[in-house]
Amino acid sequence: MIVLGVDIGGTFTDFVLFDGKELRVHKVLSTPHNPAEAVFSGIRSLGVSKKQTCIIHGSTVATNTLLERKGAKVALITTNGYEDVIEIGRQARSSLYDLFICRESPLVSQELRWGVKERIAATGEVVSGIKKGDLKKISTKLRRQVIESVAVCFLFSYKNPANEEVVKRTSCLPANFNHVLKTIRGNQGDLCPFSLKQCVCCNGRTVYYTRLLL
Repeated sequence: MIVLGVDIGGTFTDFVLFDGKELRVHKVLSTPHNPAEAVFSGIRSLGVSKKQTCIIHGSTVATNTLLERKGAKVALITTNGYEDVIEIGRQARSSLYDLFICRESPLVSQELRWGVKERIAATGEVVSGIKKGDLKKISTKLRRQVIESVAVCFLFSYKNPANEEVVKRTSCLPANFNHVLKTIRGNQGDLCPFSLKQCVCCNGRTVYYTRLLL
């Protein structure tokens, strides 16, 4: 099998191709208005067959957007009582006994995190649904904060996304969020802690909506 590595940068899009025998390196100019154009251009230049190729994709642009905090202004809607999990994290510290260590602030600040009363059991059973009244209150706050994108991540949503689907379909949220809410699900499976699911969901919203603004 042919393996192709692709990294989209701000100026260049880089390719590394391994066909089982030799390693080839290629570079094309990036296309910020539509990053995919540069990717397909590079694939055509390399003469690679799509059917026989495993593509591994990365994006320096996306990484820099997160590191430099230049992404969209994101709000987080999550299960009530779990609003601060994204900030608490896993208590992993680079210097465990340093009393003065400063941690990086979370991607979504406390005033932009809201919890709603809902619960999906670990089995996937809907224990508690979402009340539209709660969403209406959040909608008002979203408008006041001039939010650009919304991340929704509920506990055990990978077992049953019913409550997240309710948020996606609701008319209570501002109309300009409709196209964003179609891909908000924090459904990363049961292989990582809930704090990481929230991070992945928020990171995705930040980068995805930033791309829409280009």
